[in-house]
Amino acid sequence: MATTMLSYKGVCASIRVDGKDLPVYAAEKDAHKGTATCFIASEAGKAFSICLKDDDSGRPRRWALDCRLYFDGSQVPAQERLLRKNRACCKISTLITSATSERPLIFARIETTDNESSLTDAIPSDPGSIRISIQRVVVSNRSRPPLATDNIAYGSQVAGNGIVHEKSKKGGGNKTSLGPTRSIPTVSLVYVKDYSPADAEPFVNFIFRHRPAAVLKAADIIPRTPLPPAAPEGPNQEGYEDEDAEDMKARLRELTQREEKFEAERIALEKERERLKRKRGNVKNEEDGLQPHKFFRPGEVIDLTNL
Repeated sequence: MATTMLSYKGVCASIRVDGKDLPVYAAEKDAHKGTATCFIASEAGKAFSICLKDDDSGRPRRWALDCRLYFDGSQVPAQERLLRKNRACCKISTLITSATSERPLIFARIETTDNESSLTDAIPSDPGSIRISIQRVVVSNRSRPPLATDNIAYGSQVAGNGIVHEKSKKGGGNKTSLGPTRSIPTVSLVYVKDYSPADAEPFVNFIFRHRPAAVLKAADIIPRTPLPPAAPEGPNQEGYEDEDAEDMKARLRELTQREEKFEAERIALEKERERLKRKRGNVKNEEDGLQPHKFFRPGEVIDLTNL
């Protein structure tokens, strides 16, 4: 059974579509960078969720996990989510666009064009990537509704949603986009600080590189489907029993032997014909002083009575 999540430093991450975690392929870990990466198959038009699980939730600890999102190479503003000490799971399925609205996350095709004037600067720097950067933090105050003085820069769209040239290597894949806006209860706001000086850098990074399934199969990232097992013995598709098949094979061998015999006789006759021609001597065509031609002319009659 295929693995459906990345796990590193006691934290698990997965991408969920239609209520099921997507299988991950070619998973790797880089201890130096504190990063776990993999490939997943994405389908344009499908909504998805990012699911995080703290495997260490049953152990006593003094920090929470702050999750920051990057889609297609760009950080999404004002989207930090907390995986608190007393919460084992966190699901992120929307982008918060204001204190009272959100838009669902969906996979979409990267738009391409051959018209130079239609190109935009908002080109994804790392198309087809979802990065979750997690840091250890301490919550410094209780949650409260956001105030106007907080000056929160909500993201109304995902950066890097521009059109790319059809010859670009960034084309032909998928990206992260957003669905229609919907209302939500007022979001909560908290302040956090790094758990320790070492936590100025991410505790762990999860990177999901998503492509259409056909692209991953062509690159042998998704294993190819094995051939079906051989059919059991018995009547074949044309209704012949195995004994009938053996009789047909024997008949075929007999016909092959007869063909080989006829071919040997033909070769013998050709050799005899050549011998008789050499015995008669080379006949020259003295008419008009021309040498014998290699091919017959239309309407020409060749006398073979003396051969």
